[in-house]
Amino acid sequence: MACGYTRSEIEKIVVGVYRGVLNDPTLTKSSRFGIGNEIPIDKFAKRLFVFPIKNSVDRIPDCIVKKLTPSKCEKAKIINDVIDALCAEFKIT
Repeated sequence: MACGYTRSEIEKIVVGVYRGVLNDPTLTKSSRFGIGNEIPIDKFAKRLFVFPIKNSVDRIPDCIVKKLTPSKCEKAKIINDVIDALCAEFKIT
């Protein structure tokens, strides 16, 4: 069976995680990471988001995050980069 998430659902979950953890309801999928940007966190802090994202997205048995890693989160320039990685993993267009 394939994962039944839509891109819109993944976007809502991922943006919701960032909003919740950072207590910032203004964040969007276009919000940028880095000092002086909308999400002023360092590379190490970006890595830690893999865990709450995975916990929020995982849905047994068909939607288990396996390829989103801390280093992929660290390399993200904007929230949408994380969304793209999850959509690619689940083959969501």
